[in-house]
Amino acid sequence: MIIEQILVTGMAVFCYLVADEKSREGVLIDPAGDHHLIQNAIDKHGVTVTYIINTHGHFDHTSGNDYWMKKTGAPLLLHETDVRKLGSLTSRFMSRTMGGKTSPPPQMTLKDGDVIAFGSCSLKVIHTPGHSEGSV
Repeated sequence: MIIEQILVTGMAVFCYLVADEKSREGVLIDPAGDHHLIQNAIDKHGVTVTYIINTHGHFDHTSGNDYWMKKTGAPLLLHETDVRKLGSLTSRFMSRTMGGKTSPPPQMTLKDGDVIAFGSCSLKVIHTPGHSEGSV
């Protein structure tokens, strides 16, 4: 399994690229900004992004969703209890101030125990409310 941690934005958000070494299918987790750094990691490993996942719905983790959804065609996944955060006035404003855009809604919502499969790898969703109601 390929796991690349990418530090993005002035808020020091960790974005992760996780991929299957053989198929090169992977997921992009919290692609908040600094698109060139994320693209460098994707290119370095030759990964095809099959899902975009947010660990929670705060703007500093979601402001790059629109860009990466359009660039890769990959669907967005977010825990069901954080979906409403994406369209909030605060989220829309703060996403813009970070140089991103308001996140589109997720194509799939997540809940505890779901499994996200890519290549021969998978990630199990563990709901960890606290920082946000929908943290995973």
